[in-house]
Amino acid sequence: CMYLDTQETKQKLPPALETIAILPECSSGERLPRVQDLCSQVIEAVKRRSDFESIVLSGEGEPTLRFQDMIKLVHDLRASSEIVLPPIRLTTNGLIDSPEDIAPQIMNCGIASLSVALMTADPEQYQELMAPTATNGHDKVCSLIKHAVSSGLEVETTAVDRPEIDKHKVEMLSQSLKVPGPVRWRPFFP
Repeated sequence: CMYLDTQETKQKLPPALETIAILPECSSGERLPRVQDLCSQVIEAVKRRSDFESIVLSGEGEPTLRFQDMIKLVHDLRASSEIVLPPIRLTTNGLIDSPEDIAPQIMNCGIASLSVALMTADPEQYQELMAPTATNGHDKVCSLIKHAVSSGLEVETTAVDRPEIDKHKVEMLSQSLKVPGPVRWRPFFP
C-alpha cells in the first residue's frame, strides 16, 4: 500500500521503517516487536524527519491486543526528551472488553485521537461481515465509541463502502454516538 485514502484526498505514505522487518525473534520463533525496539525506531524516525503530522498505532493485527504494551510505548515516547512528538492516533476494530475502563486509559496515556471501524449500523450484518469471536461485536464497537467520546478523545468512525451497507444508517449511528465528524468511507475492493 503506497497511498493513504483520507476524506480529503489520497496522500502518498512515507517509506516504511525498514528495521521493523528485522526485529529479533522471541523464544517461540515469532517476530513480536518489543516496546523498547519500537520506541527507539519511532524516536529515530522523528529525529530524521520532523515533518510527521502524526504517529498512527495500527498494524496487521489489532493494536489493542497488546494493550499494556501499547500504553507503555506511548508513555515512553512521551517521556523522551530527544524529540518533539507529533500527535498519536490509534486505529482499532473497537472489539475491546470494558471500554468504560479502556477509553480513559487511552486518553490519559497521551493518545490524541481514535479511529474506530464501525463498518455497519446493523448488528447482524456486522457479525456476518466481521465474524468477530464475540457474539456482541457490534455492541462492543458502539460502546467503545461512546466511552471514547465521553472521555474526551477525538474520535472518527470508519467503514468500508460496500454495496450492501446502508451508508445513511451508519452515518446516523455515528452521529447518535456523538462522533462530531462524518464517517470516513474507505473504498471497497471486491
